[in-house]
Amino acid sequence: MPAYPNPEPMSRLGREARRTLTRAAVRTLISAVLATALVVPATLPATASTEVLNSAATATATGSGTITGKVTLDDGRPLAGGFVWAWDWGMDAPMSTTTAADGSYRITGLMADKYTLQFEPGDGADQIDAVPEFWKDAYFQSKATYFTMASGQARTGMNAQLARGSTVSGRVIGPDGQPPAMVDVNLVALDGETVDLDNSVGELAADGTYTIRRIPAGTWTLQFWGTGAAGEGYVTEYWGNRPYRSQATFLTFTPGSVRKNMNAELIKGGSMSGRVTGPDRLPVAGATVHLESFQTAATGVKNNEAWLSGTTDANGEYSIMAVPPGLWVLYFYAPEGSKLKDEWWSERPWGNGDPIQVLPQAAVTQRNATLSSATPSRTWGAVSRIAGPDRYATAARISASQFAPGVATAYIASGTSFPDALAAAPVAAAARGPVLLTPTDSLPSVVAAELRRLQPRNIVVLGGGIRASVVTKLASFTSGRVTRIAGSNRYATSAALSKSRFSPGVPVVYLVSGTSFPDGLAAAPQAALGGAPILLVERNRIDPSVIAELKRLRPEVVKIIGGGTVSPETHAQIDALALSYSIRFYGRDRYETSAIMSAWFEPGVSVAYVTSGENFPDALAAGPVAGLTSGPVLLTRRDTLPQSVADELRRLRPERIVVLGSPGAVSTAVEAKLRSLSK
Repeated sequence: MPAYPNPEPMSRLGREARRTLTRAAVRTLISAVLATALVVPATLPATASTEVLNSAATATATGSGTITGKVTLDDGRPLAGGFVWAWDWGMDAPMSTTTAADGSYRITGLMADKYTLQFEPGDGADQIDAVPEFWKDAYFQSKATYFTMASGQARTGMNAQLARGSTVSGRVIGPDGQPPAMVDVNLVALDGETVDLDNSVGELAADGTYTIRRIPAGTWTLQFWGTGAAGEGYVTEYWGNRPYRSQATFLTFTPGSVRKNMNAELIKGGSMSGRVTGPDRLPVAGATVHLESFQTAATGVKNNEAWLSGTTDANGEYSIMAVPPGLWVLYFYAPEGSKLKDEWWSERPWGNGDPIQVLPQAAVTQRNATLSSATPSRTWGAVSRIAGPDRYATAARISASQFAPGVATAYIASGTSFPDALAAAPVAAAARGPVLLTPTDSLPSVVAAELRRLQPRNIVVLGGGIRASVVTKLASFTSGRVTRIAGSNRYATSAALSKSRFSPGVPVVYLVSGTSFPDGLAAAPQAALGGAPILLVERNRIDPSVIAELKRLRPEVVKIIGGGTVSPETHAQIDALALSYSIRFYGRDRYETSAIMSAWFEPGVSVAYVTSGENFPDALAAGPVAGLTSGPVLLTRRDTLPQSVADELRRLRPERIVVLGSPGAVSTAVEAKLRSLSK
């Protein structure tokens, strides 16, 4: 089912329900306005329409309170035949009246409540440019001032002077040079408040020409929206030929100013399509597919500044049209009552969807989703352990638990130092290969045995610490090449690893400490799962190689993991290197930080890994495995399970909990505590 853009969500609500009203109808209905709309004028041409909160007539007088005052125009002349409403706090049913020849009014029958007043011009030719307002010179209901009426209270001197508005006019055409079959023109303020043809005095002709009057003084941009004769949506355009409000050119309107020839030529947009199925691979009908703009400082676009949505048909297929160029995040919302889980693109069970780039007028296809069951597993938390007699054997057994023979690449890192293996986690996950550990001067037999089983087509040695004699031995375990990725230090090695796999424009880069391992261990699964590089930094300095890599990558977001990873000065330097922003994730200790990182995963994950937060080796090999199995890595003390980790596991309800490392690293007491969590 095709869907078209909803570029200003609040101003679009109820668009399908808008109805054309004559002047007499407006007087009869005493219409209200939406929270984001300008006051609806009492006099509208037959071509204009309005959004109504309720279509009941003016409320019946049931109280004894009264409000009196006088309404004038900007030059002091009385507003004769104007309209005044007293709206209660709930904006349910107004009490109303008309102004006398001298501009005076009187509203009676008010109950004790909070009220605001709404003032509207009448039919007089001298009132055509008068701007409607709420009490205290507020042009929008969302900014109206309310006052309290006691039972039987009489308020006097509730006066208002309507300002003189501006006028804007122009013509809107489509990509074929003809006026769109359907068109709308809005004026949008810096804060998103909107004046449009539906809630102001204005005209829209069949040839695409438009006029909007009664525009309050201030700073505005124009927004143009339309569809073609075949129903195809055009890209929403803001003044300055921009598809997003944050990019628009804003103009200053002074009282009584007139702007002409404010024309727009709408273009066709891109599209996004795909299919949604359930765990049984059958189509899911009625799922909502939602696109939100992704924040990027390079273009100035903000998160959720624009959004579009569609619904899957009986075949589970959807198509979203008129997508402006840029980065978008795609969400899939299961039909209500379907017992299926919502998810982000692509198959993300947690809150970090992969941004999708849409080029001008390009069709993005095959953005499919398979929704999993939301029904909690009857049993969860089956505990097992992967361990060997030492760190090298443990890494080999972790590799054997996930990887079949014939992997494209096996990565070999030092088992006596953590940085190289940590930075390699997303690189290895992207290559769908393991990370194995070795001493710098020898190759353990258990590692050799795992390499024989894997039969890797290539082997990559990480860092410069592993001796050439070990590299020579590795050559006998592959039919391909043995290469080394290394820099002048651990920071440069992390940059070289990133450069070996990731292209410029990655959405996210993770920065972790190059001198302290725990926080980086918890970040490895997210980086591996999200296809994001890990770079190492010092607290008070960013290595030049890392700066160069950040400049090459141009990430949208930089995520700094750990509270003490960088100093405020270094953080400011990082901010300057991210296109959008940097954000820090940390807890009160390393264990809580790992739980915070795990919170990105939704309940019902297939596996969660628990490893020592006091020693690094057992978790190093788990990074790519956790990424490929969509499971978090949580840290624990040797003899006690931190409460923050226990709480997170109860939230996750993983089918399996895998302990990494021997009882010397994670005790049997902790293993017993893990088994008790699901009881």
